[in-house]
Amino acid sequence: MKPVLGYVMFDSDILIEMASDESLLQSVLGLQTEGILRVVITHVQRNQLAGASSQATRDKNQRVMDLLKPESVATTASVVGLSTIGEAEVGGDEEDFTDSMGLGAMKKNILKYKSDALIACAAFAKTNLLITNDADLRNHVSTQWPQFPVWSLTNLRTWCQSEGAK
Repeated sequence: MKPVLGYVMFDSDILIEMASDESLLQSVLGLQTEGILRVVITHVQRNQLAGASSQATRDKNQRVMDLLKPESVATTASVVGLSTIGEAEVGGDEEDFTDSMGLGAMKKNILKYKSDALIACAAFAKTNLLITNDADLRNHVSTQWPQFPVWSLTNLRTWCQSEGAK
């Protein structure tokens, strides 16, 4: 019996990689079909994928979304100018939120860090695993929540080749 990963959140960089790597995409789709993982996504990631610079890239990203059919989850905080009404939980103030993630750069109003924090907090609260190739994000999450698993693309590929293939 294969181990179950449960609810998994792929950071946008991994979803973009799937758009260019059919083998990886098919592996993840197979794991979904077998009930080994369920993909969840926030509005932040959807917006990042839709914001690709070229129409061809946006189309490839949309194909991944159409095939994966990820379950939408609300972010656990909201950030003015970034969050979408109805797709972000309201509560706490932004200062507490940025402090909880330990991302001092967020206070400099850099949207990338705020996006990362929203994704990380949602993953921690609503999933079993976050997969990202963003080393800074992995390090911040591992520091903030040491028991929460965060994988890189390499970890995912290795798992798919070993456990996922059983």
